[in-house]
Amino acid sequence: MAGNAISCYECNSAKDKRCLGDEHNKLADEMKGPCPKREGKEFSLCRKIKQIIDFEVNGRK
Repeated sequence: MAGNAISCYECNSAKDKRCLGDEHNKLADEMKGPCPKREGKEFSLCRKIKQIIDFEVNGRK
């Protein structure tokens, strides 16, 4: 069965600063790839999680 596939970005800005994106919050196309299969199923959507850690609240500096 043929169909359209989505591409995914899997990155962690703590390990790769390119994951932060450019000034428009866009990631480089070179970081995009086929979405992995999990439990034999293909992904049908993507989501982006942007998290800011306030180290003073967490007791770190």
